[in-house]
Amino acid sequence: MMSEETFSSVFAVFDHLKAKGWKGFYHTSPCFEVMQLAENQLAACPMPMTPLYRGQNAIYSPCKPSLYRREWTKEQALERLIQLYEFKAILQDNPQINDLEQAGLVVNYEALAQHYGIATNMMDMTNSPLVAAFFATTRYDAVSDSYYPILHTVSKGVIYFSPTGDMLNFSQKNRIWPIGQEALRRPGEQRAYAMVMEKNSDFNMAHFTFWHNPKSSLRVWELTHGGQMLFPFDPMAEKVRAMKKYRIYSMDVFKKVYELNKDFADSFENVCRKMENIGCTFVNHLPFSYTKEEIRYITDKYHKMFPGSFGDK
Repeated sequence: MMSEETFSSVFAVFDHLKAKGWKGFYHTSPCFEVMQLAENQLAACPMPMTPLYRGQNAIYSPCKPSLYRREWTKEQALERLIQLYEFKAILQDNPQINDLEQAGLVVNYEALAQHYGIATNMMDMTNSPLVAAFFATTRYDAVSDSYYPILHTVSKGVIYFSPTGDMLNFSQKNRIWPIGQEALRRPGEQRAYAMVMEKNSDFNMAHFTFWHNPKSSLRVWELTHGGQMLFPFDPMAEKVRAMKKYRIYSMDVFKKVYELNKDFADSFENVCRKMENIGCTFVNHLPFSYTKEEIRYITDKYHKMFPGSFGDK
């Protein structure tokens, strides 16, 4: 399903979908159901599972995930892996992560990392038209790490639309992975799914382009409370921001990644020297681990949302 027409606004796109029999523009309270994935894995999936959307403030061809948008040197690729494993190491102290894994639910750390700006081979999708509309009508400013509504009328945004569950076959090779309410609030509030992409593949599926206009952008901005609805307070966001800015990593994590990476013929000492030469620093502890206050905040927050969790049986 795709239209050659460029719609007058992002809301006109959803009016068109509604006329075709879909629900149109809506955003419901978070709802998750435990579903079985490949190899009997269980995950909390945002409902409904279809249709799925993705919003962008411009159309790109080809459209690729962050991992494939640039060329990586060996050292840069290694640092990206270190960031992923550092992210996972930090989350081992997150009480909700522990609660989920003890309950038998799988936690997709890479899909979670995607939502915090670490490059992966995944494209974000959502079951919420409002979430898609937000990303389609805002611009991201890397300096302030903030989103702002687009207030001009001279360019086009795009809404991608997957109407059926043909990609949601929870088989051995999942193309779509439900993220949902795993351990961090951001992907939960964004009703997140992630599409796994191959290096030379192009995301450009069925889509609808629309003209940006200030009235629609400001309306979406208002509906999401300036984006705060989709980016609630989350200690993990600050940790990833600091990790990427200062590039300080745990030596234990670095050693683990080195041992798992077969691309390096050099000794660990030589690789370590190369990583330090490009600006990385390694310390003998986890530099951005949760504080006791943050653990208490997370525990209290999810005690209220999920009574009986975190050992309060």
